[in-house]
Amino acid sequence: MKSFLVSSLVLCPAVALATPNHSQVRTIQVVGKAVTKVVPDTVLWSVSLNAAHKDLSKAKADSDRQMKEVLSTVRALGVKGEDLQTGHLSVRKEYERGKYQQGSRVFKHYVLTRELKIKQRGTEKFDAFLTALVRNRDMNVSYRLSSSHVLELRAKTRIQAVLNAKTKAIAMAKALGAQLGDVLQIAEQPSALRHGVTRFTNSVGFHGEGGGASTSTFAPGSMEVSVSVGVEFALR
Repeated sequence: MKSFLVSSLVLCPAVALATPNHSQVRTIQVVGKAVTKVVPDTVLWSVSLNAAHKDLSKAKADSDRQMKEVLSTVRALGVKGEDLQTGHLSVRKEYERGKYQQGSRVFKHYVLTRELKIKQRGTEKFDAFLTALVRNRDMNVSYRLSSSHVLELRAKTRIQAVLNAKTKAIAMAKALGAQLGDVLQIAEQPSALRHGVTRFTNSVGFHGEGGGASTSTFAPGSMEVSVSVGVEFALR
C-alpha cells in the first residue's frame, strides 16, 4: 500500500505538466475538394429476365432459353466471357387477383426471374446493344455509365484534393498571422466514397412479342470523379 501511494505521488505531477503543453497546440482543420471530369467509356448493363408458367419446369425451360439467347446476342456483339456474369435467381408464386376457391387464393403461375450483368467496353455500339437486348423478350433492362480509368482518376483527384486543402489552410493561417506546422491527421471524407462518381441510369421495360426498339442518338456526356479530403495542421 505504501509503495502504491508513493508511485501515485510521483506520476501525478508528470501528468499535470504534460497536459497543459498538449492543450496549447494550435491547429487548423480544412477540407479540400477536387473534381475530375471524364467521358464515360464503359456501359454496365443489368438485364432481368422473367419467365412465367403454371409448370415450374416449363418456366425454367423458358428462362434457360431466354438466357441462352441473350448470351448468344451479346457475344455476337463482341462481349467476352470475362465481361458476363449471371447473378440472382428467384422463383415466386403469383395468384389470381380477387379470386378464391374454397377459401384459398387461386394459383396463377410461377414467375422465375434471373439477372445478368454485362460490361460493354466502349460506347460506340450502345444503340446496337439496346436494340438487341430488348427485342422479343419479357425483360427489364437498365444501364449505368462508367470509366475504365476510375481508379487512377480517383487517385489523381485525391492528390489534388490534398493540395487544395493545403492551399486553403495556408491562406486561412496567413490571414491570422500564422504559419502551417506539421500535418496532424488526414482522412478522405466518407461521403466522397459514396457519391464520388455520378451515375446515369435509364430503365426500359419491354413485354410480350412486340417489335424491336428504334435506335436513337446516344450522347454519353461526362461523369465526375469527386474526392473530399479532411486535413488537420498544427499552427506556428
